[in-house]
Amino acid sequence: MRLLENGRLICPHQNLDMVGHLIMDDGKISSILPLTASTTTFKGERIDCTNKIITSGFSDVLAFGGLPDQVHRENLNSLSNAALAGGFLHVGFGAERSYDTPSVIQDLCLQAQRQTGAHLYVIAALTRGLHGKELSEIGLMQRAGAIALFQSPVHDSSVLRRALQYARPFKCPVILRPADLFLEAGGVMHEGKVATRIGLRGIPESAEVNGISTILNLARETECPVHLSHVTTARGVELVHRAKQEGLPVSAGVPARHLALTDAFIEDSMYDTRGHLLPPLRPESDRLALIDGVRERIIDCVFANHTSCTRVEKEVEFALSVPGAIGLETAGSVAYQNIADPMTTFRALGFATKYIFGQERSLSVDAPADIVIFDPEAFWTPGPCYHSKGNNEPLEGMTMKGRVIASFIAGNWMYRKI
Repeated sequence: MRLLENGRLICPHQNLDMVGHLIMDDGKISSILPLTASTTTFKGERIDCTNKIITSGFSDVLAFGGLPDQVHRENLNSLSNAALAGGFLHVGFGAERSYDTPSVIQDLCLQAQRQTGAHLYVIAALTRGLHGKELSEIGLMQRAGAIALFQSPVHDSSVLRRALQYARPFKCPVILRPADLFLEAGGVMHEGKVATRIGLRGIPESAEVNGISTILNLARETECPVHLSHVTTARGVELVHRAKQEGLPVSAGVPARHLALTDAFIEDSMYDTRGHLLPPLRPESDRLALIDGVRERIIDCVFANHTSCTRVEKEVEFALSVPGAIGLETAGSVAYQNIADPMTTFRALGFATKYIFGQERSLSVDAPADIVIFDPEAFWTPGPCYHSKGNNEPLEGMTMKGRVIASFIAGNWMYRKI
């Protein structure tokens, strides 16, 4: 038994925000008590949470975890360790090109189940090899254990239309990164004043806007629910808002780092390849629009967009580097610092738990004790040593406020800084 005492209990699912105590026993939450309740008879481990926040574990809609047998890259163990350090107790991983057959999905699910850390779930490729030409065996992959489907942009919208038509009866969440591949091709950062000034080829805003428009039109026609995983522009937020007002079955997410960084990072850092991202970092006006979108619940989800790259992939010229950055260990802090409202922040960080993984998590009696303790006043600096195998964290060296200091799964210590 463990007692988390004197903490601020926040649960977006129940609109709970109170100072009190929480008792974990036998893998579940056994009691939630007001601050005035006496705990003098408690016999188990006591953990002082004064001035700390106690909330349900975060969930990440999609982390690019690599292949379990590639020892030089991110594997399930290192992915789990990074997730626990960031408070992400439920993580969807996958979207690699080979995650497209029932046998591969089944093997990955078995390996994920053997992990003793974060709950890991397999995200399968919507099309073979993610090439956008031939549909994967959606029903068989779901039966093998895939809990959602992902597709990066496809240039043939008729293939995506068929995919949505086919996926709808299976009620398997479809996660799509919105972009127009033709407009995105060859670009390495946001097309704007900074790109012109420093001489890098840009990706226009219209690449994302066109992608969102196409997906929304197909969602309207097929009535298939979709999750727009990477919305990073003000115009994108506006399109999602209109779609929700219309009643379309759509949700949206934003990578956490896009709430903190802008395209100026690339110039200020002298072409640091950790800023080579897809979608790219946007101007300040977009960053502010994204924060407002989360606060107004137009954007439902904040996720890490964790992509671990090797040194070989990053320590080259900016335009030749592989896009992507790690983020599981910093996403919660970034969201908390920039959204500046704990209830909204933790709602966005926990969105995928129900929508993607189908498992409601809340601070309530008999609920699984998958809990994080968050210190809202902790100042810290990421890096250079990470739990992830990657070191491509663009926020490295920056002072951040707010940090996960403990993670529990089924009431057991999984990560601790206290």
